[in-house]
Amino acid sequence: MVSFRQKPHALSGYRELLVVEFEVDDQSAEELAAGLERIRNDTAVFDVIQIPAIGKKSRQTSHIKILADPTKQEHLIALCFQQTTTIGLRFRTSEAVALPRQTESVQIDGRNVRVKIVRRPGIGATAKAEADDLLLAGEGYNARAELKTKAEAQALSSPFLTDLLDAEIQTERPIAKRSEAPRLHHE
Repeated sequence: MVSFRQKPHALSGYRELLVVEFEVDDQSAEELAAGLERIRNDTAVFDVIQIPAIGKKSRQTSHIKILADPTKQEHLIALCFQQTTTIGLRFRTSEAVALPRQTESVQIDGRNVRVKIVRRPGIGATAKAEADDLLLAGEGYNARAELKTKAEAQALSSPFLTDLLDAEIQTERPIAKRSEAPRLHHE
């Protein structure tokens, strides 16, 4: 059984993102994880990336990169200062492009698995099962791999994919959409 979860949205083309970056070298791993989870759960945040690095004085540090809604810039900056020990950060707006996608929910052996379907230029539709739904299966690797394969195949056979598959994908950036140069702010 395939059930339609959400309509495909027009994410093909270009959009602006807020990119916030900073380093933390004086916050415990547990506390930093808790703070980053709070940031990650904010509705304005699309992604939080944590990268181990070596900072000043050869200290081990975490480089944090946050991708967010640019209209929420002041809110995100305040949130970073509230949830981490950083005392300075950098931010800018950046152009990004995303492919059209939709999420299908399929039933495999009585389990609900969400599958993201994306149309790739020159390739066609591809599917990726939601990792959290596969982990809920509770079995070992082979069972999860089989569940993943079945869910992705079933989602790709969905009759609801016609809008996504018929969607025109914009692969060239129109000059009229060019934004002004990114603003850089340093500590």
